[in-house]
Amino acid sequence: MNFTISNTYSHLASSLTSLPATFEQEGRVIYDERNKLKQFDFKGVEVVVKRYKKPHLINQFAYKYIRPSKAKRAFLNAEKLLSMGIKSPPPVGFLELTNIFGLQDAYYACLLQPYRCTIRQVMDQQDFPKREHILRDFARFTIHLQANNIYFLDHSPGNTLLIEKDGGYTFSLVDINRMQFRPLKQEERYENFSKLTTDVEVLQLFAEELSLALNQPQEEVYSAILKFMQADQAKRQFKRKIKFWKKA
Repeated sequence: MNFTISNTYSHLASSLTSLPATFEQEGRVIYDERNKLKQFDFKGVEVVVKRYKKPHLINQFAYKYIRPSKAKRAFLNAEKLLSMGIKSPPPVGFLELTNIFGLQDAYYACLLQPYRCTIRQVMDQQDFPKREHILRDFARFTIHLQANNIYFLDHSPGNTLLIEKDGGYTFSLVDINRMQFRPLKQEERYENFSKLTTDVEVLQLFAEELSLALNQPQEEVYSAILKFMQADQAKRQFKRKIKFWKKA
């Protein structure tokens, strides 16, 4: 067993290390599909724990001997984001179970962060209060990430939380294990926006904000984002067909 816990929450170490024995029996399920999320009470502290799906054989070896596991990356990325002033649920710690073949099980724990909804709900609800204002601020938030060399590879609308506070709101990032800290190429900045929605009106709004940041013609930026979105949708459709034929 390997584990790391934040200095702030070192008193929760025993709760973290007991997860292999308690995860299935205790806590409240939040999400259970590919990975599993549960809410726990760690000595009076509300914590969300993510147990990652067991990796295939090659990644079992890789996550032990070659590169950091998803749980470790999530922990390190959360610490990095917070140090840069970007909100993410504060990390508590991560735990890995390994054997000679590699990683067998991994858990990531962070504080429970109350939120109103995800950006997906803002996008999907045409009558959401202050919808355009929030989406423009979200576009500027994304641009801020990019300008500060934060490449969020899983930048989907479900991975940004809308946090209400003191009559206003802010954004917080989750599911952050796939993230790079480096300058983005211009095409990567377009692509980063293209995976957020297929709603052309929202993409147009995003293009307006990005064109101002890049000092590029708005229509050129919109055309580039749209092109990436269409390519991404074609790839997803192809994958769905492959899955369908495999099941048939």
